[in-house]
Amino acid sequence: MSKEKLILPISILLGCIVLGGFYYLSEVNKQQGIERLERLKMEQEQALKMKDYENNKELKELDSRGDMEIEKLNLEKEEARISNLENCLSIAKSKRDDYMRRLISSGNASVEAADAIERIEDEEKNDCYKKYQ
Repeated sequence: MSKEKLILPISILLGCIVLGGFYYLSEVNKQQGIERLERLKMEQEQALKMKDYENNKELKELDSRGDMEIEKLNLEKEEARISNLENCLSIAKSKRDDYMRRLISSGNASVEAADAIERIEDEEKNDCYKKYQ
């Protein structure tokens, strides 16, 4: 009889120990996850600080080079922009020429069709100007 009286309290005690163990392990896992996130955040902040430092260093180097170097870099950028704009405009013109040749060769040439092609070219030119201004 005494064994039967002890079985229920012992099973309750064991169940509580098992549940407590699971709860403890889940809390430990949660804490490790939080610490991992904090470590990652600190590493990212450190990387950002390093990048800012490098950017500041580059800016100081640019300042030390003088205005002539900056002017040269700006001129190169401007030349590249103009070159890209000219390429874009020439593509728009060649498309228009191709559309016109097709229109004339098909025998369906009309003023309305030619005007439509001109409008398409104007839209493409505007897109070029927007893109490279």
